[in-house]
Amino acid sequence: MVTLAHRAPRSGASAAGPTSFAEVRARRSHRLWIRRVDVVVVGLGATLLAALGSGVPSFWYDEAASVASADRPIPDLLRLLGTVDAVHGLYYLLLHVWFGVVGIGEWTARLPSVVGVGVAASGLVVLGYLLGDRRLAVTAGVVFAILPRTTWAATEARSSAWTMAVAVWLTVLLVTTLRRPSPARWACYALGVACSVVLFLYSATLVAAHLLAVALIARRRLGPAALAAAAGLAATTPFALLTVAERAQVQWIPPLDGRAVGNVLRDQWFVDSTVGAAVAWLVVLAALGAAVRRLWHGARPHAPAASTVVAACGAVLPTALLIAWSLGTTPSYLDRYVAFSTPFAAMLLAAAVLALARRPRRAAVLVGVLAVAFLPAYLGQRTAYAKPVGMDYSAAADVLAARARPGDCVLYGAASWNPTTLRIVGAARPDAVAGLVDVGLARSAADAGTFWAEPLPVDALRLDGCATAWLVTDADRDTTSLVERPTGEVFTMGAGRAADTPEYAAAVSAGLRETDRTTLNLSQVIRFEREAVSPRRWCPTAGCPR
Repeated sequence: MVTLAHRAPRSGASAAGPTSFAEVRARRSHRLWIRRVDVVVVGLGATLLAALGSGVPSFWYDEAASVASADRPIPDLLRLLGTVDAVHGLYYLLLHVWFGVVGIGEWTARLPSVVGVGVAASGLVVLGYLLGDRRLAVTAGVVFAILPRTTWAATEARSSAWTMAVAVWLTVLLVTTLRRPSPARWACYALGVACSVVLFLYSATLVAAHLLAVALIARRRLGPAALAAAAGLAATTPFALLTVAERAQVQWIPPLDGRAVGNVLRDQWFVDSTVGAAVAWLVVLAALGAAVRRLWHGARPHAPAASTVVAACGAVLPTALLIAWSLGTTPSYLDRYVAFSTPFAAMLLAAAVLALARRPRRAAVLVGVLAVAFLPAYLGQRTAYAKPVGMDYSAAADVLAARARPGDCVLYGAASWNPTTLRIVGAARPDAVAGLVDVGLARSAADAGTFWAEPLPVDALRLDGCATAWLVTDADRDTTSLVERPTGEVFTMGAGRAADTPEYAAAVSAGLRETDRTTLNLSQVIRFEREAVSPRRWCPTAGCPR
């Protein structure tokens, strides 16, 4: 059975002879200082890498849902969570407080995720020290920082980055409790389990991974660990029942098919990086091959390191459980839903790197190769239209913010690729529509207790008092096309022209004429001005034209 005992130092008193208590204390203090420096440096480095360009991409649908939910009074938010999206309720509440301090924008909405990445990277260094040595700790932290799933999470105004951070630090708490158990520590672990599940329901699968790891590396502690885990999960029962009652909100998730293998091997941890995934899996396979070769040549087999056991359980079991649930009951698996397994995949990859490169310089070169392989994904994630199918809510909002004037009217059309009307542009960026008159609004989302506002019928639009009106609508297309993502999600890019939409016709019927049009990636913003009635010129002769 694998042990969690601390490793003996490679060199120390036993090799150099007796040492004084002061010398031993100085050495311990120095090692502790180095650990702290590693934790801080890797965490800050990961934060900086995550922050660069994170505010560039346009908001997309999921992020707009985060903003629209958090940007409402807490009583209205709680009313919303009672009917939909309670699974993200804690994140929305925290985001509500954050927006009250810094305001809403692409950068500010994603900054918590950037910080979450840094917190997760620091925690992984701590975990690496607990389960291994400095080489493993630092390598795991660096590999985690450059993984495409990590850098993606930093550009998402969603809870993904913080599920990673909570998963790592909950595992740190478990390992320290296994080494120095006490009722207080087990109670803290139970509280951590409850918090992780409330942050994101699927984190419950990590608890199962923890119990499997304990069974493999510290079997005598399995009873207390299971009891603490059960207590933490039991505390979340009302929350779990509420989210199950709202399960209709995930009925759009497509059933698993043959693409699931590719989703797990590529997109789960190496999102949008086929080359990076190939290089990473080659490193893992090469490390496994080297181990088999050593056994073939007579090397004595030994139990896997505790770090390998914990990392393998954390990376594999949540995915396996979610896929099994999706195949047996309701489709629930999406690669981004198990983002919290990314730190454990990073530790496995770091262990493979160190197995192949015993010397620090060689390990650094191998990590550099991985970084180069991941670089195209990192850069692609930080472009204006990096989100699914190139959604451009922020770009449309920027047009309104730059060109519309207070008192101008705004109306929103539909888009076949968008689950709701393009009023979502204003929901994602309320600053861009502040001062504009929404002539198509029946009830706000907060008043309706729903994600999105209720629109008026087109024939009820009142544009007579508008001197200038802005229409946000779908882009003109000659043909309809389907865009299918690797997860199986299908987006329809419908054919049509803005001039044929009922919103455009309503503007024209109200005496408005198009004066300008800005075409974006998926949508367009059209300006209308009221046609001026020219006064009859005075004419001194009877032959003047009338």
